[in-house]
Amino acid sequence: MKTEPPTAAMPQGQAGRFVFLDGLRGVAAMMVVIYHYTFAGPAENAMQHGYLAVDFFFLLSGFVIAAAYEDRLRTRADYCARFLVARAIRLYPLVILTTLVGFAAVDGPKDMASLLSNMLLLPELTRLGREDSFVLNVAMWSLAMEVLVNILYAVTVRRWLSDRVLIGIVAVSLVGVLYVAATSNDLNIGARAGTLPATLMRTLFSFALGILIYRWRGWLMPARPASPALVLLTFAALLAAPYHAPVNGLFDALAVTVFFPLVLIAGASVVLNFTQAEGCRILGELSYPLYAIQFPFSAALALLLAPLGLTDGAFRLLALLAVLPTAWAVLVLYDRPARAALGARLAGARPRVQAA
Repeated sequence: MKTEPPTAAMPQGQAGRFVFLDGLRGVAAMMVVIYHYTFAGPAENAMQHGYLAVDFFFLLSGFVIAAAYEDRLRTRADYCARFLVARAIRLYPLVILTTLVGFAAVDGPKDMASLLSNMLLLPELTRLGREDSFVLNVAMWSLAMEVLVNILYAVTVRRWLSDRVLIGIVAVSLVGVLYVAATSNDLNIGARAGTLPATLMRTLFSFALGILIYRWRGWLMPARPASPALVLLTFAALLAAPYHAPVNGLFDALAVTVFFPLVLIAGASVVLNFTQAEGCRILGELSYPLYAIQFPFSAALALLLAPLGLTDGAFRLLALLAVLPTAWAVLVLYDRPARAALGARLAGARPRVQAA
């Protein structure tokens, strides 16, 4: 009987990357979209802790960026600029597209300064009297934080970002995370103006911890590969857990500081067959377009369907059904070609060294 070859979710494995973690990133993106599209209150939505998916994104980002780039960043003085260009090529095509769609479709105060600041991933704070830091695409707050910690990582990892320094960053930011969880009763911060210090603590904690987990993977990985179904169900259960106000801050703190790191460690040990790995690859590719378009797409769809007079429930259901194929179309028709064109253009602009 023919069997499918295993695909190790380890950098030194056959797949060359943590394949299962790509799939978890895609699942997390779907869950945060469900959270936003069904939100009617903290305890009145279909994915009541979907907002914690962002913390997992930051944790995962620290881990996979260290896996993909740290050796070169630490050993090659010239690689910092190349890393930052690679990240810009990866992220900015969708920043530009979603900002333009948001400018055309999002209701409320906006002007050319909004367009420029959102395009540059600079928060507007309360300049227009809006609560959101990014009025054209609310989700861009987390991408702005991602870009910030990517830059900080790139410029410090070669000379200063030792394990001891990372432990200090994790410890200090942990205090901030626990303080926010205790005083706000949740960690659902970041999109609103005025939360920048707490948002930075939230981001730094998970991103720095992800780097540490990658560096210490030799000690942390389980002796046997974890079950992909068990890891996935555990992760989904955390995001779908009911919102219980009296202890929600405690739940959020435990999820971010204990349960998500355990999910990451277990997920990094998973071994997949070819079919499973391909599914995870597709989910991973979809994760960023799906997350990035969710708010501008909803605003554009509402504008387009306004003459139909749909009920709120009908519109939410239609948006949920339509956002995934729309994200796939954006990926295939725009994001992949844009990144390929930018990469080719920049590669062609680099001076070539003639062989002696």
